[in-house]
Amino acid sequence: MGVSIEIYRLRIGSHNNFVQARQSMNQMKGKFWNHMLVMFYLEIFYLPCLKNLVTRIESNNEVCMWYTQMVSYHVYVPLLLRLANDVEENPGPINIYDIVDHSFTVQADFNQGNISMFGINAGKQCVAMSIYAIVYNEIKSVNIWDTPLMNMLLVNANNLYAIISQHIQKDFLLLTDVPEILSINNDTFNLEYSDSFSGALWMARNNEPYVTLEHAFHEVFNTGNYKACLLTIRANTVAVLMPFPDVFKVFDSHSQDMHGMPAAMGYSVLVSIEGIQNLISFFHNSCNYPGQNSENSLFELKGVKCHRNISLSNSLDNAANDTTSNNHEQQRKQQESVVEKENGLIAKRKEKRQQESVVERENRLAKQREKRKQAKQQETVLERENRLANRREKKKQAKQQEPVVERENRLAKLREKQREKRQQETVSERENRLAKQREKRKQAKQQETVSERENRLQNQRKARRLKRQNETVKQREQRLAKARANYKENKSRHSGKNKQCPASGSQGHLNNDNSISHNSVSQLIHKFHKSVSTGPLYICSCCDQLWYKHSVCPAERLRLSNPNSAKHLQGIKSVDNIEWLCLMCDKHLKKDKVPPSAISNGLKFPEKPDFFDLNELECRLIAPRLAFQKIMQAPRGRQLKITGNVVNVPADICNTVNMLPRLPQDTGTIKVKLKRRLQYKSSPLSLNVRPNKVMQAAAWLVNTSELYREQGITFDQHWLSYFDVTTPSDNENTTVDQSNSTSSEDGVKMNGVKTKQKFLQV
Repeated sequence: MGVSIEIYRLRIGSHNNFVQARQSMNQMKGKFWNHMLVMFYLEIFYLPCLKNLVTRIESNNEVCMWYTQMVSYHVYVPLLLRLANDVEENPGPINIYDIVDHSFTVQADFNQGNISMFGINAGKQCVAMSIYAIVYNEIKSVNIWDTPLMNMLLVNANNLYAIISQHIQKDFLLLTDVPEILSINNDTFNLEYSDSFSGALWMARNNEPYVTLEHAFHEVFNTGNYKACLLTIRANTVAVLMPFPDVFKVFDSHSQDMHGMPAAMGYSVLVSIEGIQNLISFFHNSCNYPGQNSENSLFELKGVKCHRNISLSNSLDNAANDTTSNNHEQQRKQQESVVEKENGLIAKRKEKRQQESVVERENRLAKQREKRKQAKQQETVLERENRLANRREKKKQAKQQEPVVERENRLAKLREKQREKRQQETVSERENRLAKQREKRKQAKQQETVSERENRLQNQRKARRLKRQNETVKQREQRLAKARANYKENKSRHSGKNKQCPASGSQGHLNNDNSISHNSVSQLIHKFHKSVSTGPLYICSCCDQLWYKHSVCPAERLRLSNPNSAKHLQGIKSVDNIEWLCLMCDKHLKKDKVPPSAISNGLKFPEKPDFFDLNELECRLIAPRLAFQKIMQAPRGRQLKITGNVVNVPADICNTVNMLPRLPQDTGTIKVKLKRRLQYKSSPLSLNVRPNKVMQAAAWLVNTSELYREQGITFDQHWLSYFDVTTPSDNENTTVDQSNSTSSEDGVKMNGVKTKQKFLQV
């Protein structure tokens, strides 16, 4: 089922009022109402067009008015309807994904509203950050900005905002508060600003002194030859830069997503847009975002030009160099004095430690340990984490810088120290250590992902394989002996648990054991009877077989989890009007495999016609092969079982049964009694044969069965003429004297079964 073209245009947004008018015309009956409806739409929606035509001619000229209306009705309206119906020519409004390519978007790691980064200045620096971005474009082209540079730009622009806001004593800056001279990285820039352009974002044409956004962009970038501008919409300011003709970069320090749209957890972005029309559509989409009032979206735009002031920069550089040299000299002297003092103190400390006695040294170390211990007890959680983090970082750096020899020596000492510590530990300490290791390993296994678990097991198998390849004969024997000992120990422990019982038990214990065993047996019997009480009534929708309840599951689960497997289901419903699926078919379908017993795999039972309701002896008459088997009742349970061999005797098709049904003298008799001996009076099975049923079944098998065709069996149309009796109807049983039956026991055997008195079923 497809989607109509009207619904498709509604989805993509290309439907207009003319299509709605056409739908309304189809609903209205009569030519008069159609003309009235068209004229109504012409007056409402094409009034500007009619005004332009009417102003060029005399308003009282009815002929021209009539001609204009006829042209609009017969030419202009059909063309617009055709345009509305053509998706290729009128694809509908573009969205933000067509305007902004997020692959060219540069994103910072935070935005101007990050309180942890900017503190009380957060959320107020958009003007300062925008002007800083425009100036920094002169130092490094905006086309090669990246995330670290964006982060640095936001931090430096925040410092600029702090200076400007402190100077003018205002929190929120306006476009009139931006500086005219700005120094960045010892470079001084003169800023030149254009006149401000103001208006509403959704204005369709200029209304002095207000202008449209498109007019403002053209005046700044085309007429004024500015390469950047500051744009304030409501209270948010962004920077628009033009690095190449008709290519724009929009720097927005607010919380935005990768397409420049407002986002709650977004970042400062630099998006790339081509064309002024796309730039205007971008700002329309950003201000028309859900949660924002787009009706009164006022804007102010001001062009910006940056000029590098070389003379002022050189003078500042010289002054900075002089100041820097003086500062360096003072710092060098201060550092030399500090180093000399520290060296003197270290030398005095060394001399004092060399002269101290053992007792004094122990006292000094004890005081240091006590002081360090008190400091650790008094420190906060944050200070402790910082101290441990610094220690780990120092150790990590020391490990990275140490050479290979020192690393090997350190690891050897560490292993030796751990070995000595383990040798000296007690049994309880060893158990606690191993328990902690097991608990830690268990937690790590629980938290690891599937890929990490597979990698760990693969590494373990690889390490075990390499270890076994490199082990000696003695190590291999020790490993195998240890494995055999562990196996015997586990086996003996398991058998001991099973055989564990009290040494001297009283009669009460025996009675309890008997009652427990009796209850368990009765429960098992009850469970068995409960499971087989319903019988195999559940039909598998895939293989069309009968199953018990515990062997099936609802097929609806598989339809939801794997819709592709529905092609193998036949929609067969059985118990509780539910579609069931056997566990074997469910297992294969979950793996996207065709079940071996599926109907779709060609294993469908052939459909039997309505007349194929034959009894057992009638089936023997049309069977190409005769089976000899002994079926008896088992002594316990009285279930049927086969004793001896099952002999499948193929009949000689060419000489005996190449034509079905068999002749009356070959079939035995129409009324057959199965006996072990003919002199016996009783018979375990006595049935009547219906010739018409046999005729229909034989003809159907010969025409449809591949087995019968392969053996060359044909149907004898004159089979009934061999009988001396009249053919009864289908609903009556034929009764013939038993003297027509063959007098030999072999004749009974030809009917397919050798019987005994105890036989219940053939």
